[in-house]
Order: sequence, then structure tokens, then C-alpha cells
Amino acid sequence: MSGPSIFDIGFVLNAINGQKRYLFTPAFTDWLIENWHVWQAFKRQADRVWNAGRRHYSARTIIEVMRHESLIADSDAEFKINNKAAPDMARLYMVIYPDRHGFFEVRTQDSSERAKAA
Repeated sequence: MSGPSIFDIGFVLNAINGQKRYLFTPAFTDWLIENWHVWQAFKRQADRVWNAGRRHYSARTIIEVMRHESLIADSDAEFKINNKAAPDMARLYMVIYPDRHGFFEVRTQDSSERAKAA
């Protein structure tokens, strides 16, 4: 076995609550627990883009692709995700994959621990 899976919620929550917690909005951990399936879909889409050779991409575009694919797959369902989650998911992706730092462009969030310390 090669260590914890990035699909393991415990591993991901440790990444958020560890030394990198200042990167995320305070409510992100709770949001992630309730929307684990959204994170998994986001991660799969980001991996697809990375594996296609792109080294810079938009987290919001990935969210829109997820919405589109959900609508096509099930016309009765609507993929609901708050756009405020996109920056935190982008940050989480780059924390889990440090070799992909810079894949998403991110800014300091006003509600993050980092902004409060500034």
C-alpha cells in the first residue's frame, strides 16, 4: 500500500486542519464534509486537465464543467455548488499536490486566517 488515498476524507481534513489551515475559509471543513462528492468530482476534473498537459487552469471553469456534465447526465437533477467553494477547492488541490503549485491562480480570501493575521 502506498499511503493514504487523496480520496480519504481523514487525509484531506488533516491537510486542511494542519499547518496549511490559514489558506482556507473557516467554514470550508464543514462544507467539505457535507459535499465530499463535489470535492471528488472536482479533483477528477482537475486531474484530467493536468494529465492533458495543461499547467494553469481555472477552478471556476471546472465547476462549470461539473454543472454541465451533471445536467447532461440527469436532466431532472441540478448540480448545485456555491461558487465560493471553488477557491478553497483549488487551494486544497495544490496542498495535496505540491508539485502542482500554481496550477490554479488564487488570492488571499478576506475571511481566511491568513487575511485576519495581516
